[in-house]
Amino acid sequence: MKPIIGISCLNYNKSIGLNNKLLFNLKSDMLYFKNMTLATKNVKKKNAVIMGANTYFSIPKKYRPLDNRVNLIVTQNQYTEILHEKTENMKLFSKIDDTIEYAYSDDEIESIFVIGGEKIYKHFMKNNYYNKLLLNEVKWPENNIGDKFFPDIPENLYQKTCVQSIKEKSGEINYWYNTNDYTNIQPTTHKKKCFNEQVYLNNLNDILDNGEVRETRNSKVYSKFGVTMSFDISEKFPLLTTKKMYWKGIVGELLWFLKGETDSKILEKQNI
Repeated sequence: MKPIIGISCLNYNKSIGLNNKLLFNLKSDMLYFKNMTLATKNVKKKNAVIMGANTYFSIPKKYRPLDNRVNLIVTQNQYTEILHEKTENMKLFSKIDDTIEYAYSDDEIESIFVIGGEKIYKHFMKNNYYNKLLLNEVKWPENNIGDKFFPDIPENLYQKTCVQSIKEKSGEINYWYNTNDYTNIQPTTHKKKCFNEQVYLNNLNDILDNGEVRETRNSKVYSKFGVTMSFDISEKFPLLTTKKMYWKGIVGELLWFLKGETDSKILEKQNI
């Protein structure tokens, strides 16, 4: 299973932001974030970064979406605004768990990084989805600045290791922070949706993102040549419909077809 990793920089009081902006602009912290979220064991794969709309807009425009990473953005109210900046490495979702489903189903994604904001961090912590936390925790200066906070970390679930201690001057202020690695000893595996449904939904996303748009008399049509779907029908039968279906007839005709039969009288005898 792909690891889910929370990464953030925390103030002395565990705050992570103020007025929808980051609290700190520390070069060493930014470099750490970049290196961690870019690193993959398989050079052919990329990592996913999950974020909310406010976190996305807190990234300077020239750096968003984050390059060489799959940007999975959760938004309900700012969809149109973000859509104007949409690129191939960006996907939009209305629900947090849908980002996990997508990341799990995409074979080109190696690890899943959760990068904020407060609501996103809390959702993953509440459901115990994190495998690991990578946190730069500021120890100096001590203050209570911030209006968004990182959730409490259950001490009974996480083993803490201090990786390094960093001192850096930013402007006129001297900062001191620890890079702490928290490993979850008993993470909860996210329950996946029906795989067959996800295959269909992934294809819809692909067509919407990369399909050719064609004007028709009444509307716009999105299409893409060569899209395929494969299903294992040994246990389940995929069927997408809004109408009541004659199940016996569907199965009977399918089996008739798979057997290579050509005599329709066989179906007539079965009242199909």
